[in-house]
Amino acid sequence: MFSLKQLLLLLFNVYLLNSSFCRALSNSQNIDYHSIDYARPFLEEYIKTLNSLANGYKGEIYTEFLENNHKCIHDHIKHQHSNDLLNINGQFDISNKNKEGQFNKRDTMSVNVRKQPIVTTHPIRIMFNTTYLSPNTEKSTCKFVGQKVRINFSNTMVTCRPQDILTNELIALITNIVLPFISSTFENFLTVTGPLYYPEQPFLQTAFCGRELFTIDVSNGFNADYMMYVTAHPIGVASVNAYATACLLDQGNNRPYAGHININPEVFSAFANLQYQRTHQTKWQLFLRASLHEAIHALGFSDDLFKYFIDRRTGRTYNTNINPMTLARGAAPSGSSYKVQRSFLATPNVLEIVRTHFDCDKMPGAELENNGGDGTRNSHWKATIFNTELMIGYGQAVAPLSNLTLALLYDSGWYGLINLDQAEPLRFGRAKGCSFALDSCGPSNWNYPGYWTDINNQRACTPTRDAVGVASWATYQQALPSHQQHWREKNVGSQRGDTFDYCLFSSVYDNLDSTYYCFDTNTKPMSAGEVFGKDSACILHFEGQSSKDKLIPACRVQRCIGTTLEVQVNEKWYKCPPGEKVRAGDIILMCPDATDQHCVPLRFSDTPSNHSAKKADNRGLSIDTEINLGIDGSFEPLNNINNLISLDKVLLTPSSSSANRSQIIIPLDIIILISFMVFLL
Repeated sequence: MFSLKQLLLLLFNVYLLNSSFCRALSNSQNIDYHSIDYARPFLEEYIKTLNSLANGYKGEIYTEFLENNHKCIHDHIKHQHSNDLLNINGQFDISNKNKEGQFNKRDTMSVNVRKQPIVTTHPIRIMFNTTYLSPNTEKSTCKFVGQKVRINFSNTMVTCRPQDILTNELIALITNIVLPFISSTFENFLTVTGPLYYPEQPFLQTAFCGRELFTIDVSNGFNADYMMYVTAHPIGVASVNAYATACLLDQGNNRPYAGHININPEVFSAFANLQYQRTHQTKWQLFLRASLHEAIHALGFSDDLFKYFIDRRTGRTYNTNINPMTLARGAAPSGSSYKVQRSFLATPNVLEIVRTHFDCDKMPGAELENNGGDGTRNSHWKATIFNTELMIGYGQAVAPLSNLTLALLYDSGWYGLINLDQAEPLRFGRAKGCSFALDSCGPSNWNYPGYWTDINNQRACTPTRDAVGVASWATYQQALPSHQQHWREKNVGSQRGDTFDYCLFSSVYDNLDSTYYCFDTNTKPMSAGEVFGKDSACILHFEGQSSKDKLIPACRVQRCIGTTLEVQVNEKWYKCPPGEKVRAGDIILMCPDATDQHCVPLRFSDTPSNHSAKKADNRGLSIDTEINLGIDGSFEPLNNINNLISLDKVLLTPSSSSANRSQIIIPLDIIILISFMVFLL
């Protein structure tokens, strides 16, 4: 005879199977019972109930992963520019690895339900996982000269040279200077709304990330908002300082929360010597800025992630095209006609900032790069018109993290902003108008100090006045592309090359001692009274006592008193009104135009929120993004940036060996019966 408990349990199982089977086959209602959005609340309650059974069934969640289809976001970038490893807690079946050491398609993890974490808004915290910053734990890292290693970036074998070795000194440089510079910069400007301790995540897998194959482990959670794995192995190209990518995305709002950055030892090793660092300030700043540039890619500046940006006004992904493209047509001075595709980013604050910056309401958005490889195009600001901004595809010693890039990160919906008064100014092209920003460059629309000139190789202040440079053009062996021709001769163009569309402007060249940055205190003065340092900028003065004499560029200390520019000459301060000539002791200063004074910062019209966006769920309700973490705060892996995995099927099964599992959706009424049975048992 059956006991009362056994009878009730038998009836319950019959009801469970019958109800679930009927619901799975029902096509009479306009409800997708197989959708994760429908199943999630039932599954959450179901999991909690299962875990409350003292001697009952231990449920398992199975998620679909793409097999061997992992791809780096910026795998073809031209300028790809300490914490312990989280302990593996054995939630995954380690015996389920294949011959290559990768986990098989279906990896299992025990359900580990935790209380909902307390959510706060706070400056973003980056945790750098340096487990693989070692020749002993990362097989592509050079340990000794003559060692053969495979470069994952290009899938080639190289022989390690002295400059490729990851020494203790280089490790100290990376962990004590480079990484803190990255994290402190982000903490100063970005906030997130989320748990102070990231909940335990069901992800522990040997996977490709940035073409690096290593175990990504966030299964124990971590005391930060973003975990970035760090490596330092050869890249094989000296001009590539570093590269980085996002690896894992938050299932709730698709914000990257884990990534990877690789530092090129060939570039950084010499700077492990602090004396070398002090005597090579320009190169050091270039490399340091490149590391920050790459980390911003890992936070979300990538065209592959634009479609996941959240519109703060609706709590949903943008329902308008935020990445418009146009086909520009025109004719070169030589008479050659052309058409070229141009791409823009038009999120609300980016659009506002760029229109204000150029003083042009016709701007369709901030233009994105259309030169370079797959990882450079559309994932950087257009170098020709943004020139020095940190997120163009070309590294420079002066590369401001401006409100333009901060606006992009803000418009992603993933970050709030703080301390905007400390954002570095974007100066190139300031208030130069629509023709400057939208038309092909030339002597008519780029006729400003530091930009176009009729005299080749003439020394002048750079357009941003950060340096003394030269504007130089040359005759190339072949005709330039029609849209990059700016002289009547088809093969004449600026020596800045394709990166800047062969446009002409004053610039610093490494091989010209007559060009230099004003911040570099190692520079030898070329003009009387020149002073170098962080407060110095280039300003023109007349060579003799007459304003008709030749203009000479020189670095001098300057400051802003309100909106008034003052320049220091021989330790005495002089007011320098826009466009005026001012006698300063023995010289006559030529004061910059109003748009080049640098005393009026470019700001948002409305103060941005310091919160992440609130994401609307499928019922139109607004909920905190970081609270909407899905099942047990679970997250989805970014295995392929073009094919982000959606947890669109969650399977509850008694066995992981079945090749074809039935899809069973457990509705709420069954959950109630489960609770009743638990009570009886």
